[in-house]
Amino acid sequence: MSITYNERIQNRKPGFDIRLKIVIAAAAWWLLLAALSQMEISTLQQVWTFESKLAIFLYFPACIVVGGVLAVILSNRIILNVKAELTKFPFTERVFYSFMLVFFTQCLIFIPPALSSTPNDARLDWGLPIVHVLTEIIIRVMCLIVVGNVCVRKRILAHERWILIASFVYTVLVVSRSFMLEIIFYWGLASIVCSSGKTTKISNILKYTVFLSVIFGVFIGYGHWRQPSDFSIVDYGEVLIDSKALAWVFGYFLVNFDNLALLINEHFRNDSFSNIFGSVLQTLQIQKYENVDDYLYVGKFNLGTAIRPFVLDFGVWVGGGMFIVLWTFFLITSSWCKKLSTHYSVLMLIAYSAFCLPITGRIEQPPYLFALIWILMADRLVLFRRSRSKVTV
Repeated sequence: MSITYNERIQNRKPGFDIRLKIVIAAAAWWLLLAALSQMEISTLQQVWTFESKLAIFLYFPACIVVGGVLAVILSNRIILNVKAELTKFPFTERVFYSFMLVFFTQCLIFIPPALSSTPNDARLDWGLPIVHVLTEIIIRVMCLIVVGNVCVRKRILAHERWILIASFVYTVLVVSRSFMLEIIFYWGLASIVCSSGKTTKISNILKYTVFLSVIFGVFIGYGHWRQPSDFSIVDYGEVLIDSKALAWVFGYFLVNFDNLALLINEHFRNDSFSNIFGSVLQTLQIQKYENVDDYLYVGKFNLGTAIRPFVLDFGVWVGGGMFIVLWTFFLITSSWCKKLSTHYSVLMLIAYSAFCLPITGRIEQPPYLFALIWILMADRLVLFRRSRSKVTV
């Protein structure tokens, strides 16, 4: 299997890299949502200045693609002998089961948010916060490692199914829609990778359609379920058309661009030491998060795309350049893996982060940053090795 993989890498066209596909798709996804955000949907929408339009429709998508190109170029300097091996994770698996045991023990002591009369409020104050944060990190690590192994092995083992089920049950009980969709995203991509080359194009298109439909259905239904019975997302979003589905899509996928445009229009900067790494600094007890959370947004929707912290710290044009630096570094991490399974795991995390770019930041957030570090350690990270052949992944 290792020979087949290396032959495929060596015979591919010059400059081809899966990360280029990811960043091009991410830029197209960004532009699609930005264009849809220009439709008259809500009274909250802003009038964009020329600078806002130039940055959102041209500069920021270009930054996303440039980061991918730089990552591929810089990765050519990293020499690794990639082996199609599975990632062994006995320690990680034991930690996973230990934390799940603690979690389900909490469910016996405290009523989990899913069983509360007000799930959305209960999920913020339930149980021990530090346990939830660590449990989410270890679940993310486990899911990524497992899907990486599944992509290499082309099949899922029985105990891996139980890991998936336990992870999914966790997201339901804590009423975490974003985490549930993230797990569905990873396993959906793994399914697509495993079936690649085995089915026709029409069959693959049907799979993609079903995959996206499931994500969309869960997003709408789950969001409505966890809110109080008297909550109206249409009124909350001041949507012009009485459509709950449209209101949810607007609130999570489209209004983010108006929030970003508002910052650009007002040339707004807050007093935070660092918005980009504010969550990390808060985790390390270096900075209070209240300062990082001080920014302009329309209505009650506070998401603002992954670019917002860079704009807050450095302004529009320098902020875009700083995003390229961090984005490039993040993309390069897939080239540090010496095992094919870990390479797939990191690519899954990269793909998910790329999908979230028009919504919110992921690459500098502790639950994702620490998960990435853990996965690279599981791979027994080696930056440089002596090898007669050079393989760029």
